[in-house]
Amino acid sequence: MKFFVKLAAVLAAVFVGLPCHATLIITVPTQEGMLIVSDKLRQNDDYGYADDTEKVVRLTSWAAVAVTGVGGFTEVHFAGTNVIRKERMFTFEIAKSYFITNRVEEFNGQHFADSMCQQLSNFLGNSTLEINPEDVACQFLVFRATPGREQRTFAAVLKVAKIGSNLTVSASSQTAIQRNNDPTQIGAYGNAELPLELTRGHDRQFAVLRADPLIARFLPSGPAIKKVKLADAQAFAKRLMAEATAKTKLLNPNAVIGTNLDEVVIRFK
Repeated sequence: MKFFVKLAAVLAAVFVGLPCHATLIITVPTQEGMLIVSDKLRQNDDYGYADDTEKVVRLTSWAAVAVTGVGGFTEVHFAGTNVIRKERMFTFEIAKSYFITNRVEEFNGQHFADSMCQQLSNFLGNSTLEINPEDVACQFLVFRATPGREQRTFAAVLKVAKIGSNLTVSASSQTAIQRNNDPTQIGAYGNAELPLELTRGHDRQFAVLRADPLIARFLPSGPAIKKVKLADAQAFAKRLMAEATAKTKLLNPNAVIGTNLDEVVIRFK
């Protein structure tokens, strides 16, 4: 797959990613199913940030899909001082549309990852425009709770890389399974600097937060999932999201996490 750069005296065009780098998604398995909490912040093309974006959608009462990373691609034209945005491809929309024609009951992770990769490749490959030179990536997440009281998370990471004049889209994937008797393992996706620091780090400026009873109950590992009530998981997730909004910049000055939250609960089938 190759791209060719179009240049003119007053008109040029590029592909740009629509960042969702502000995304933080927290998952907490409970005795009732899986709690998924996400911030709603995205970077807007025309003005700063918008704190109103759906990032997790319920597919059924026992399944959901989410996206972190680059939220899509836009064809941008520059005509003098004017910026004209034309065709767009939103990664979250192709993830949702997949389940319109593919039953979640028959979910196949490899097929899903291949489909996401193919659609992104087709969109980028049908244009003669140039993609920004830096690598970009997005992560698709499919959450399911099974009749056997297992909670499964499928993650597919798509990376777009430009090497010379060649553009490549690659996919890697993995599945995590948490059973009802397992210790509670918190899932953190996207801007997960603070959850990772609280789980694995030793930075003294977070010592008080690590010792907080609500945080310490779940991190680095919590009680058996079958003992975790949904209300307790909600209190923990909202507290962790609030702390991440306030403190992530201490770990990553470029990270921004929104204050508005989206919450989805998927229950055992």
